[in-house]
Amino acid sequence: MTDLHYDVFEEDDQWKVRFNGKDFLYPDRKAAIAAAIETAEKVSVLDESVQVFLRGTSGKRRMVWPSGATGTVRTSERRSSERYPTNLEAWITHRSIRTPLACTVKDLSETGVRLMIPRSADLPCECELRIPSTGAAARIRLVWATGVHYGAQFLSSREPGSTFSLPF
Repeated sequence: MTDLHYDVFEEDDQWKVRFNGKDFLYPDRKAAIAAAIETAEKVSVLDESVQVFLRGTSGKRRMVWPSGATGTVRTSERRSSERYPTNLEAWITHRSIRTPLACTVKDLSETGVRLMIPRSADLPCECELRIPSTGAAARIRLVWATGVHYGAQFLSSREPGSTFSLPF
């Protein structure tokens, strides 16, 4: 698991974002935080753990993304509901797949999931997702794929067992 973080801080009257040992300069605090969060949101689709920290004048750091002081996950403007980071083992099933495909639910919201499948997979557009530890099952539709990460939205259905509720 990769652990990436962006540090936002002021040094010598200049706002900076430090990533991987390199500093990037910004005109003010707001611009530095916004740039760090925007980049972290993009990278979080590809990576398992990305965080943005704000370092105060005392040197203490506090996380500002994905969790802020309130403990809630920041919702991107394009998302219809908050997403929650998870690490739930799951299975994908479909009549065209001979054996269930193991995956991990990395993010979960009321409207969809981000899945990680350890190897490249040829998935049907619509399939069923099962999370054995919670007993949850849902029909999903794939909406994007990047490497081993797949985004899917939940489908509404009246079939028994196809509804989904957040497992927390």
